Parts: sequence; C-alpha cells; structure tokens
Amino acid sequence: MKRVIEKTIVLLRYMKLWVIYKPKGLVTVLGKVYLNNPNIRFGSNVTLYPNVHIFGQGRVTLEDNVSIGDGTIICAAEDITIGKNTMIAAQCYIIDCNHGMHLGGVHA
Repeated sequence: MKRVIEKTIVLLRYMKLWVIYKPKGLVTVLGKVYLNNPNIRFGSNVTLYPNVHIFGQGRVTLEDNVSIGDGTIICAAEDITIGKNTMIAAQCYIIDCNHGMHLGGVHA
C-alpha cells in the first residue's frame, strides 16, 4: 500500500508540472524540486535532480536534453536560457540579477 501511495504522489507531481508548465516533451524529476516561477519553458528530455530551485519572475527556458544537478538554484529576474545538450553540475547558482548594491551613492 505504501508503494501505491508513493507512486500516486509521483504521478500527481507530473500532472501538476504538465498542467502548469506544458512541457514540450519528457521532463524527468528525480526527487523534490521547487518550481516557483510561472515563466518556465521546458524542452524535451529535461532532467531535474533533487533540490533544484527555479524562482523569480523572469523567463527560464530549459531547451532539449538539459540536465540540472542536485541543489542548483536558478533565479531569473529577466531571462535565462539553458541551451540544448547542457549539463549543469550540482550546487550551481545561475542568477541574472544583482543584489541592488550601492557604492558611495552610485548604484552598482
């Protein structure tokens, strides 16, 4: 019974991903991932490893044959595209904005 419940949870996650993001092809999710961005576009054969975080309000495009490693964080304020046939290692940070730091009254 426990195995049936686990498989049902996995199926519901896939259904949610398909309903919200409408990927172009197969997206494999290996563990819990955090997709807190309404503007994610998936190509086909995309793999997300556990603890991947994708957030922000900008557009994130994961093209065909992309693999995002465990614990990687992607934060898009404007636009991030991960091109075809790309593998991102574990624990990477991909961010297209700064922290709004100011140096001597000048915005850096």
